[in-house]
Amino acid sequence: MVLQDFEQTKQIFDSQSKNGDVKTAEFISHFEPQQAFELVNGIKADLQQIGDSLKPEVHQKVLLLEKWVQQLQTGYPSHLAVACEQHVKQTRQKLFTVLAQMRQTENVDTLLRTTVTEVRKLLQVDRALIYRFQSEKHGTVIAESMVVGFTPSLGESLSAIAFGCENRQNYEQQQVVVQEDVYEKVKSAYQLQLLKHFQVQASLNLPIVIDGQVWGLLAIQQCSGSRQWQEAEVSLLNQIITELRLNLQTVELLTQRKQEAKQEKVLAQILERIPPSSDASVTLGNITQELRQFLKADRVIVYRLNPDWSGAFIAESVASGWVALMQEQEKDVSLRSKDKLDYERCTVKMLGNLATLDTDTYLRDTQGKDFVKHKAIKRVDDIYTAGFSDCYIKTQEKFQSRAYIITPIFEGEQLWGLLGVYQNSGPRRWQDSEATLLSLVSQRFSTILKQADAAAVLKLKSEQLVAERERIVADAIDRIRQLSDMNIIFKTTPSEVRSLLKAERVVIYRFNPDWSGEYVAESVSSEWKSLMQEQFNNSILRENISECSAKILGGGRISIADTYLQRTKGGQFSTKTNFRVVNDIYQAGFSPCYIEILERLQARAYIITPIVKGGRLWGLLATYQNSGPRDWQEHEIKVLTEISNQLGIALQQTEYLKQLQEQATQIALAAEQERAVVKVIDKIRQTSDIDTIFKTATQEIRKLLSVERLTIYKFRPDYFGDFVVESESGGWPKLVGSGWEDPYLNEHQGGRFRNNEPFVIDDIYNGNLDDCHIEALEVFGVKSCLVVSIMQGEKLWGLLSAFQHTGPRHWEEGETKILMQIASRLGIALQQAEYLKQLQEQATQIAKAAEQERGAAKVIEKIRQTSDIDTIFRTATQEIRKLLGVERLTIYKFRPDYFGDFVVESESGGWPKLVGSAWEDPYLNERQGGRFRNNEPLVVGDIYNANLTDCHIEALEAFGVKSCLVVSIFQGENFGACCQRFNTAKHGIGKMVK
Repeated sequence: MVLQDFEQTKQIFDSQSKNGDVKTAEFISHFEPQQAFELVNGIKADLQQIGDSLKPEVHQKVLLLEKWVQQLQTGYPSHLAVACEQHVKQTRQKLFTVLAQMRQTENVDTLLRTTVTEVRKLLQVDRALIYRFQSEKHGTVIAESMVVGFTPSLGESLSAIAFGCENRQNYEQQQVVVQEDVYEKVKSAYQLQLLKHFQVQASLNLPIVIDGQVWGLLAIQQCSGSRQWQEAEVSLLNQIITELRLNLQTVELLTQRKQEAKQEKVLAQILERIPPSSDASVTLGNITQELRQFLKADRVIVYRLNPDWSGAFIAESVASGWVALMQEQEKDVSLRSKDKLDYERCTVKMLGNLATLDTDTYLRDTQGKDFVKHKAIKRVDDIYTAGFSDCYIKTQEKFQSRAYIITPIFEGEQLWGLLGVYQNSGPRRWQDSEATLLSLVSQRFSTILKQADAAAVLKLKSEQLVAERERIVADAIDRIRQLSDMNIIFKTTPSEVRSLLKAERVVIYRFNPDWSGEYVAESVSSEWKSLMQEQFNNSILRENISECSAKILGGGRISIADTYLQRTKGGQFSTKTNFRVVNDIYQAGFSPCYIEILERLQARAYIITPIVKGGRLWGLLATYQNSGPRDWQEHEIKVLTEISNQLGIALQQTEYLKQLQEQATQIALAAEQERAVVKVIDKIRQTSDIDTIFKTATQEIRKLLSVERLTIYKFRPDYFGDFVVESESGGWPKLVGSGWEDPYLNEHQGGRFRNNEPFVIDDIYNGNLDDCHIEALEVFGVKSCLVVSIMQGEKLWGLLSAFQHTGPRHWEEGETKILMQIASRLGIALQQAEYLKQLQEQATQIAKAAEQERGAAKVIEKIRQTSDIDTIFRTATQEIRKLLGVERLTIYKFRPDYFGDFVVESESGGWPKLVGSAWEDPYLNERQGGRFRNNEPLVVGDIYNANLTDCHIEALEAFGVKSCLVVSIFQGENFGACCQRFNTAKHGIGKMVK
């Protein structure tokens, strides 16, 4: 058996080695060749003791086994090395692919979706998700990728325990939370319930740390069974989290800047409505009132902290029906007392922190550090789902709070107080824009408070100089803010900075996309040459970076100065927090060639700060001292940094203003078009003549959209059709009467137009059209078209089309909307015209019926005036024939055997006589009058399409009958005759019966 096992193992190894199976590496990694060799020797010793009783083939097999083990001992390291190298290479390539896809995303949602999708594929797990903390113990699954068949968790608000730890801090401490079989180490019944709900059997959870705080978790889960997680998998996830963190920070920073820029304008509008006041409490009250009205909240408060961390509400705006905390604190002194902070670990004056054993620290004991650490905004959408302790919930209920945002107000680095917005009536999902606005308001509070206290604190002359300097800088920045023309900003800023810093040159340098660039503004003392002029004489100042330059605005170390900005996309200047200070170029370690360039440009010392516009390095703001070295002061660096930052903001705002102006132009154009459309629709309403409506619509809309041709195309029942109306600028082949028919519309019964979908082609040669369509359009000189449906109710009636002949044209969304509006109105006009036609036809029929009623009454009256039956029959047949306008009217009398005779007839002449013709109908004889016994009329509009027997058709043809109407004549209860008319219509049945 031992020999057989070894032979089977050898076969498996050989097979796996040939196939390159991944399991080969695993097999070899657990194989110990020395132990195998010792085992073979032991088997040989045992066999020698047995002696000659063994068969010769057994000895042969032992020798073969020994040889195989020796070969395996020498061959397995190379197999292991190859397998490991291939595995590492494949894993690295997959990781690079995942990271590349993450970098290509443009927003947070796409980034998160891409991450979980690629992680699940890479690690072949049942589920990958990203969980974001909303509080210390709770959060929401904001992205998920999973195998079909398990319960999805996307959008679920879950406790942090679902991933192995109870709160955010635990994840920060553990770094990796591994659960290989969740049911072995479950911490609570609640955790087990969560895991079972989502079918989780094994999980690997890593924290995503942003700005020193656990932002969320990246979790991978196995739902189909337990799983032993490998260290390599942890390493891969760590690399992916690093990339995710970098991308999140970048995207969120851009989003934050956009939000701040937008909310700055909102805040400006709010502050404009606040009347000026020298009383700070009045100003704060007005601010809370304006904020509450703008946010449509139930309460806004300002809470002032005292040095001992007690405090009081100093400003409030509250909607009617809710308790006023400003008044309530006068009744309940606990609201003002620091002792309130010691209530069963329920803290922060109901203003924000989660009441948990780990995070609910007292403001007094922590010196407000939960707010200070990140200057964080506290957002709670619903206090009942935020994981608060029972005592804290009771405090919130006492003051009617259900949802809130709290933001800190700082005075310098000291926590001064809190600004809170509350929703009392129910839960509220606070928006990022609302949080951004509140943050800006609190920052403005900080500025107001700082300015208010500065006058009392700044007594020393040095501090007064700092205040004056800050005021000058603020004025310079304010002047920049007030300007919207970048040319004026460029002209003003260098002069302001040079005057403020008493420097010899200040320049603004703008980069091109290829990292070449030019000086766009300069202020320089008269004794020094102008770089603005020099750049036209010296091309090196405008060309791309060389290893000796950094655009003469370079670094202090050779390793930085000799780096291409093009290759590094701005190098160390790529973020606005970086700057470069050189007190003396001869002491900065520059290379000789770089020194030579600086000397040519007369620079001896400089400060350079980046100008960042919308997250991208736009250019540089540089201040130079040419006459000698200069020890640049911290406040000078700060001034230049603030102004360069403001330049970046001004550039962004200028671009934003330009976009707004373009949008305003578009809105004005759209409004003008709307007014024109209303006029056209009004003209359409003023007439019911459909031809006039079509003519008016095509002429007016062609002028409105400035197109070269506008047509109306009407479908026939087979979905071919005809151009019935067109308006064109002249000189183009006519479409009306052209006989242009589209097989596609015929085959697809109107195609997309049945669903009222517009057809937009900016350029027929780039619109994925068939060759036959292009050829047809070319015949009529069409280069671009916009086609919409004309629906008559639910029916596709036709098409309204705009054509451009002179060249391609980009059709705006508003133009499509206008054409669809007009098409809709034309459809209504068609419905109204059809309805009017129906009314007219009904009126004609009613008038005709009334006329016939009067004629019938006259005939009846004549019948009543005589008792002679022959006279009655003759009168009746003559008068009714004339009344109904038929060619023959007869009376047929049955005999007892239900054969019969035509006894009277009145006819217009020229037809064979029925009276005396001896026409006998076997059908009536056999069925004893048939339907006529039941007084049922016989109506035949066309004898050839009425399912008549051949014999009946032949009989009727003999007398030239093409159509007939026959009703019964009863004598009391007895059925005895028929009244017949020929070549008539259905509306005469009633008169015949009467």
